[in-house]
Amino acid sequence: MDADDLAAGSGDATARAALRLSTELVGLVPVWRRSPVQVIARLHALAAAGSIPDEALGQPDEAEGAARLASLSRMLAIPTQAPGLAVAALVHAEIATCRAFSSHAGVVARAAERIVLVERGVDPPSVTVPEAGHAAVPDVYRSALDAYASGTDAGVAQWLRYASQAFARGAEASPLAN
Repeated sequence: MDADDLAAGSGDATARAALRLSTELVGLVPVWRRSPVQVIARLHALAAAGSIPDEALGQPDEAEGAARLASLSRMLAIPTQAPGLAVAALVHAEIATCRAFSSHAGVVARAAERIVLVERGVDPPSVTVPEAGHAAVPDVYRSALDAYASGTDAGVAQWLRYASQAFARGAEASPLAN
């Protein structure tokens, strides 16, 4: 299956959502720098289009999830010396686990991760495939996200160790790696 098949409506819902997201990701990088929450809402609207009511697109389901997204946005505005890979991993985990969206949270989290990789200079041309790194070991991915969601230092550390391995797999999956 290729992009033309997906654009024609073939493939599963997650694959079609990922295709819709991929068309706008790099263009959202400048907006991310000013308003990550606005970009997250846009990512959700793109990903969930056609599968939830239009008025729910881009709208957090729960107040707690919305508050966590706002907190994430404030933290991203603070200058940091943290490696871009770590920032991307933490953005991914926070969006995936904050319960802001009951649908499409995973694909939104992975898209936001990719935006951070571009924005922080880790992968400016967006040629790595971090999604492939996560898809390679789905049970480990879910387990690491559960560890992050625990809120413990050990859980966050487990997620960061996992994410570094996923990023390596994603770099190996790049079409430029061969």
